[in-house]
Amino acid sequence: MAARKAQFSRKEIVETAFEMVRENGWKGLSVPAVAKAINSSTMPVYSHFKNVSELEDAVYLKALDCLASCMSIERSGDKWLDHGIGYLRFASEETHLFRCLFDSRNPELQRDSLQKWNQLMVAQLTDYPLFEGMSDEQIRIIRYSRFMLIYGMASGINNGWHSIKTEEEQVRFLRKATKALYDGLKAQFEAEEQEEKCVNRSYQSLHAVNRILLWPKRPGN
Repeated sequence: MAARKAQFSRKEIVETAFEMVRENGWKGLSVPAVAKAINSSTMPVYSHFKNVSELEDAVYLKALDCLASCMSIERSGDKWLDHGIGYLRFASEETHLFRCLFDSRNPELQRDSLQKWNQLMVAQLTDYPLFEGMSDEQIRIIRYSRFMLIYGMASGINNGWHSIKTEEEQVRFLRKATKALYDGLKAQFEAEEQEEKCVNRSYQSLHAVNRILLWPKRPGN
């Protein structure tokens, strides 16, 4: 039997718990189970975490970092497309971690940490060519719409019922769907801007007519 280690760092305990969740999800994760995995009593675990919930939070944040790293890998030369490809790969390869990220175990932590994760992804798209000339609101709508598309695909892939099975098919579909969504929303934005310009011109013309009708020139002017 291997000798027990006298000290265990917080990082080592989180890594052990993370691998357990990676293999089996949240089920089976407990302080005694982690202690057994590191061949120790529960004392080292409780020296870093008050309870199993705190340990779960640490695992959750590590899983989110793992997702961010996966999405940040350069794969196609298109950063925004790479974000989507990485998200799908994570859902496919990290079955349990993906599910753990989007359950309702700790809604407050999820909300705060996902906002930070989103900010990181947005920062990587600074000066992204396809977003040039668009307003922040337009970019937000496009990114959110594409995320909902990818989340649906990823959930289907993660659960094994999505009809697009191979990675090559997934990338091809994502590329086409992203382009269609982008082109459609961009055309809508341009149409709305054009309509607003027409309304403004009509208002200006009407205002000019009203000035002539209501305030006619005085004799001698």
